[in-house]
Amino acid sequence: MGKDLDVRQFPHHFLDLAYASDSKMQRLDVFLPDRGEGPYPLVIFVHGGGWISGGRREECISSVFKIVSQGYAIATVDYRLAPDWQWPAQIYDVKAAIRYLKANNKSLNLDTNKIVLWGNSAGAHIVSTVAATAYSAKLEDLTMGNPCIPCRIDGLINWYGSVDLATLDEDASTSSGTRVTLHTTTMNSTSCQLLGYVITDHPQKATAASALPYIDEHFVPTLIQHGKKDRVISHLQSVKFYEALCEHYDDKKVILELFENAEHGDPAFKTNQNINRCLDFLDSIYFADGVRPVPRTLLPEIKLTESSTQIHDSFES
Repeated sequence: MGKDLDVRQFPHHFLDLAYASDSKMQRLDVFLPDRGEGPYPLVIFVHGGGWISGGRREECISSVFKIVSQGYAIATVDYRLAPDWQWPAQIYDVKAAIRYLKANNKSLNLDTNKIVLWGNSAGAHIVSTVAATAYSAKLEDLTMGNPCIPCRIDGLINWYGSVDLATLDEDASTSSGTRVTLHTTTMNSTSCQLLGYVITDHPQKATAASALPYIDEHFVPTLIQHGKKDRVISHLQSVKFYEALCEHYDDKKVILELFENAEHGDPAFKTNQNINRCLDFLDSIYFADGVRPVPRTLLPEIKLTESSTQIHDSFES
């Protein structure tokens, strides 16, 4: 059995909040700082797991909870998983969670005037697509609650995510120098399970289930980080993302950082040095005037506990 976040280290939290009612997986947690009085600036994190697994408290994302010590509230979101639930259920869920958090900001002691989305791997694919469609009515199910509240956001951190599902194997083949068929040619792949079809049979539909075709002048400031030795999602996906964003913005608004020797989910992303780098990016958005309500301090160690059973069944009556 693996490890999960030990929630007891955060004295101020809200757990297992239901942001929708179609599935037991439509839950989120909110963790508040123990410094200052709030309302606290909000970062929303969406986990990876190939769209078929993962959870909002799992060990592999524990480093992101360090930002709570620096005055940020963090909401971590679970979403409906494939293959029981296929795209666009996942982006519907994350957008519903954003609307829920905005609608309940006072009771949760959150400042939602600015929100940054952060995701890793499959979660990065979802939040990047949310960011690309946040100013439109595309890929959104308003029947899931709080329909009058826009899910617009103010910034994005993409950790080694995909932005064009149709070209996953093409980019992997290019970066490795050998033919790769991990993602697009068989229903055994998690990306095909997410979409419900073999991607090579419907490449245009697969691209439409990604951020790339929706990028426009409304896109938010973005930090992209990816390992050049990633064998799961090629770093060329992030290069493609960066180049598409730079057609609208310069490198002051869009930042691409490639980690020379890092693999998928590499510990290099989770070091205190890199969490501080991500905090620099967050501060540039939330505190553009340079004035933080609480000073930055040394990052703490995050405590873990034995993993609880993850919920994977798809329907709750």
